[in-house]
Amino acid sequence: MKSALEQGRTSITSLEKGSWTSRTYREAVLKAIQAVVPFDAYCFTTVDPQTLLSTGAVTEDGIEAIHDRLFINEYTEDDVHKYANLIRSSKHTALLQASIQDMPERSLRYRSILQPAGFGDELRAVLICDETCWGYLTLYRKADQPFFSEEEGQWIQEWTTSIARMLKRTSLSLMDEIKQGSPADPGLIMITDTFQLLSSNESAQYWLTQLQQLESVGPDILPRPVRAVSSHLLSQTLSSAVSSELSAKSPSKVCIQLMDGRYLVLHASRM
Repeated sequence: MKSALEQGRTSITSLEKGSWTSRTYREAVLKAIQAVVPFDAYCFTTVDPQTLLSTGAVTEDGIEAIHDRLFINEYTEDDVHKYANLIRSSKHTALLQASIQDMPERSLRYRSILQPAGFGDELRAVLICDETCWGYLTLYRKADQPFFSEEEGQWIQEWTTSIARMLKRTSLSLMDEIKQGSPADPGLIMITDTFQLLSSNESAQYWLTQLQQLESVGPDILPRPVRAVSSHLLSQTLSSAVSSELSAKSPSKVCIQLMDGRYLVLHASRM
C-alpha cells in the first residue's frame, strides 16, 4: 500500500502527461494535494519570472475577501516567509505556526489578517524549476483545524519542482480565454492606494473584463495582476530606502504572453 508521500508524488507527476491550460492544471494540482494534505483555503498564483509579480491566481472566496490586504502585507510590511525570501532560501516551503510558535507578534500577517479571518495556519511554497520561479502556492487551515506538520511541508517541498515545470509549460496558455479583436489603443486606468478603481478608458475596460473572466472573478474585483503591479509600486513609494536607481532596476511591470504570441504588459506608475 502506498504511503501518503508516494500517493501524492504519483498524483502530481501523473498530471505532467495531461493536456492542460494553466488554470485547469492548477485546479487539478489542488485536488491532488487536498487528498493527502488537507486544507480549508488556497491561493495558487502564477508569476512573471522576470518580475515575480502575479499574472493571475486561483483562489476561493475566503481568501479573495482578504486578498487586497495580503498584497499590501507582501509588498509594504515586514513579516515572515515573504515569497522573495523563500526563493532565495534553500528550502522553498514554510509553515507559519511552526515559525511563530505561539508568538503571534512575530507575524503581522497572522495577527492582523489571517487570525481575524478565522485562519489558524498557513503553508507557503515557491515553485521553482531550472532556477526560475513560476508561481506561489499558499494553503490555509481554519483556526479549529490542526496546524500543518513538518512532514506535510516536506511533502509539498518535494512536489514543487514538478508543479513548477508544468506552470512553465502551461504559461503560454495563461490567456486562453482572450480572443482576437483586442483594442488598438493602450488601456489606461486610475486607482487609489487601496485599489479602488477611479476611472478607465474603453480599452482598459476590455482588458479588465478579459482578466476577470480568466480568473473567474466578478466585475467589481480588480484582477490580481493589476493589484500586484500596484502593490509593488506602492512598496517602492512608501520605502524611503528605495532610491531612484533601484526603482529603475525593479519596474512595477508584469508581462503575460497571449496564445497567438502577443504580450499583454501591465505597468503601474505614480500620479
